[in-house]
Amino acid sequence: MAEQKINLNQEQLVQMFQTEQDRLNSLNNSIQVTLQVLDENLGTLNALKVLKDSNEKEEIYVPLGSGVFVKASLSNEKEIIMAIANEVTSKTSIEKAIKKLEEKEKKLAENHASLVEEQRKLAINLQSLEKVIQSMLAQQMQQKK
Repeated sequence: MAEQKINLNQEQLVQMFQTEQDRLNSLNNSIQVTLQVLDENLGTLNALKVLKDSNEKEEIYVPLGSGVFVKASLSNEKEIIMAIANEVTSKTSIEKAIKKLEEKEKKLAENHASLVEEQRKLAINLQSLEKVIQSMLAQQMQQKK
């Protein structure tokens, strides 16, 4: 297939650069959110693995939020309640919850890798656009002399 040549003026190139820059910023935000969710998922997995090895009547600290914890005793350490959707929960075993979280971690890691690859491609595209814009500006300056 033959390459098609497209002529763009300086204003169009600058607009394209700004659009790509906005896409990169949005992508960076998505990567940050994905990393936060991965971190939370890993923390939950680790906590479940510790809980799995604990015994009944063991005391633990339960986070209430804003760095506040309450000491609590376990009454049934082998069954937990897991969110399925916004306000829908389900009782499940720790083993099943661990399996679901490990699957979620795998999907999140794949998504993160995809986002990072897209980020890399966008950064290369931005560098190319920047060089073209700089070259165009240099030509304009030469023509004014």
